[in-house]
Amino acid sequence: MARNTPKLMSDLRLRTKLLLSLVLTTACLSCATLLVVRFSGEKHARKEVVAGAHTSLSLSMCCSINIRKHWLKRRTFSLRS
Repeated sequence: MARNTPKLMSDLRLRTKLLLSLVLTTACLSCATLLVVRFSGEKHARKEVVAGAHTSLSLSMCCSINIRKHWLKRRTFSLRS
């Protein structure tokens, strides 16, 4: 009885083998594409966050310096009076 049992791949027709190979190839290419898009999106998001943080820090420092200058001008003006 074991002698009459055909192997799985030899039992399949050529059309079925071709279809399975195409499905497997398409699935692998889709996964690879999704991984590349994911990693490039994460890289772009990190760059945007760093740029935004840098801009925010620069504006904060600039405003702090301007407030300090304004406060010193008012203080020296009030001391002269």
